[in-house]
Amino acid sequence: MEVDPMAANEAISESYLDRYDAATATDQLQLLQKWFVTDSQGLFAELREHRPILVTPAFTLVTKFADVTEVLSREMVFNSRYDPALCTALGGRHILATDGDVINWRERSLLQVMLAPEDVPRLREVAGRYADEALDEAMPTGRIDAAGGLVRKVIIRICMEYLGFRGADPNDLSHWVRPILIDMVTNFANDPEMRKETEHAGGEMMGCMRDLVAQRRAGITVPHRDLLTRLLNSNIGAGLDMDDERISINLAGILLGYVENGMGSATHLVEELLRHPELPLRDLAEDADRFDPYVWEALRLNPFFKMLSRKCVSDYVLAGGTPRETLIPAGALVLTSIESAMSDEDQVSEPAAFRLDRPAHILQMHFGFGHHNCVGWRLGQATVAESVRRLFLRDPWPLPAPEGEIRRGPEGFPRHLVVGLGRRP
Repeated sequence: MEVDPMAANEAISESYLDRYDAATATDQLQLLQKWFVTDSQGLFAELREHRPILVTPAFTLVTKFADVTEVLSREMVFNSRYDPALCTALGGRHILATDGDVINWRERSLLQVMLAPEDVPRLREVAGRYADEALDEAMPTGRIDAAGGLVRKVIIRICMEYLGFRGADPNDLSHWVRPILIDMVTNFANDPEMRKETEHAGGEMMGCMRDLVAQRRAGITVPHRDLLTRLLNSNIGAGLDMDDERISINLAGILLGYVENGMGSATHLVEELLRHPELPLRDLAEDADRFDPYVWEALRLNPFFKMLSRKCVSDYVLAGGTPRETLIPAGALVLTSIESAMSDEDQVSEPAAFRLDRPAHILQMHFGFGHHNCVGWRLGQATVAESVRRLFLRDPWPLPAPEGEIRRGPEGFPRHLVVGLGRRP
């Protein structure tokens, strides 16, 4: 087939960086926001090769694995930027909004003990049981909403049983979480109206958490294997125990990190796996140990959270994966692309290919990196992997657009993804 030289030259000139450099400052940010949604992999691949650190009028975007991990491991230089929204919602400081201080070290350590790795088999069994119940109910219709109709139901029920939220209204959990997360991940300009919604939702959420703690203190009988009971009984002594307010804040923090992240990750996972009909996923789903590697590779290719943000508190020189150095000035907002880091050619061969030989340190980036990585990552792993494994035991298949496409809320989080079940008609 002959190639039109003029068309080839036009295609070359239409690179992301060419279009970005030719745009005004306002248009540059709009273009980046569009590309983050429409072709983040293509954008990040070009940036890694030609401009691994992209300085924009609003933020600095970091794309190479070495630079992403450097930023995320320098907590005294690149602080968490969630502080205003998160502290407003929780009415106090949380480990995600603290860097290198006693709250972060003490409470993070205690939560890691209480969210015990020994719980994983039980969590998978519970997640599988709840997933099967949702799937059994949906099978006669021949389709299911993998986001809201499957994974959200599993997550909410685990919140009740394992985290200790019995007594809370299940419908309130996402209602509280969404405006707070929107504020946390999108409100770079500290919009007061958005912050007001966070304050309202956070006030209701914290009221519920305090009530749950008070009821448990009053001796209401519940199983003693949930997180709330463990925290109430954590008699470490020496003044290191969490008081009831700190327990309430940490319960709310886990809720914020679990509900939407779990549902979003599972939705992206299902979308990606359905793009690969060549994979024998129905057979692989019979064995969790065989199925799970496909889960994490699919999420590497199509992660829910693409970037983590930090605020630079003092001037810092970042190398950019090349001999070129970039000064990150104090006060700059830094976006580190987890998605790009997991496809960095310096770390993985054929980054666009679906392969199961990816190094563990790459796949762990699904849950962040450094001292703010996900404290409940085992809970997230068990819930997402087992819910989706049970789905693939029912022979899911993609529906045509628009029904079969991910539908998102205004903040960009997945709300719905309807898939077919059983044999295709």
